[in-house]
Amino acid sequence: MRQVVLAVTVLTAGLLLGGCSSDPYAKFNLGPARDVVAGSIDALGGLTAWEGVGKVHATAVVSYYQANGQADIDRLTLTFDFDAGQVEAMGLTPEGCWKATVTRDGKCTIQGARSKDATSRELGLLLSRSAGPLNFVTSKTKVKAVAKTRVEGVAVVRVGVDDPSGQVVAYYFDASTNMLRFVTGGADAPGGAGNITVYSPRESYTMLPNGLAFPKAFRINKIGQDVLLSDKPVLEVEFSNVTVEK
Repeated sequence: MRQVVLAVTVLTAGLLLGGCSSDPYAKFNLGPARDVVAGSIDALGGLTAWEGVGKVHATAVVSYYQANGQADIDRLTLTFDFDAGQVEAMGLTPEGCWKATVTRDGKCTIQGARSKDATSRELGLLLSRSAGPLNFVTSKTKVKAVAKTRVEGVAVVRVGVDDPSGQVVAYYFDASTNMLRFVTGGADAPGGAGNITVYSPRESYTMLPNGLAFPKAFRINKIGQDVLLSDKPVLEVEFSNVTVEK
C-alpha cells in the first residue's frame, strides 16, 4: 500500500510540475495581470514565437512635434531588438545622413548632424511603444496594480507598472480582446505632465510569418487638462516593410 501511495504522490507532483512548466508565462512575475498580458502577447503571435525573433526591421515615417506644434517629419530605417532593449535608426537631414542607437535605459550614441537629445526622446518612445506588451517579458517591468476602467469610451483593463526605464506609468488593454489600446507615460491622470499612446484595433496590424503581428501605426498625444487624451500631438508613426530576423 505504501508503494501505491508513493507512486500516486510522485505522479501527482509530476503532473503539477508539468502543468507549471507548460505555461510559457510562468517564469515572469505578472501577478494579477498574467491573463491580460498573456492574452495581449498571444494576440500578437504568442510568447514562444516572439522568443524566436532576434530583430524587427521596418521603415517608418515619423512626425515628431515640437512645443510650438510644428512637426519634424523623418523617414527612418529602424532595427528593433526588444530582448536587448535597443533600437538602431538611420535617417537623412539636409546636412546629410545620420545613424543612432538608443537603449531602453536612455543611452544614445549618434553619428551625423542630428540633435542627440531629440533623437534620444524620439527613438526612446518608438522603442518602448513598439514593444508594447512585450515589455513585460523583455524588461524588468513590474506589475503594481490591475483594475477595470474606461478610456475614450473603451472598456479597458488598466495595468499600472513600475517601469525602470521611466517610459511607462500604465498599460490599458481592451477588456474584450486583450489588445493593447493605450499606454501612459510621465503621468496617468488628466492635468498631469505626460503623454498617452493610442493604438488602433487589431485590423491595423501587419501580419508577419508564424502568426506574428506588429502595429502598422500609433500616435502619442499629450495628456489633457480634463481628459487623458488631448488634441495636442507628440509623435505619430506609420510603419512599412516590416520583417523579422531570427
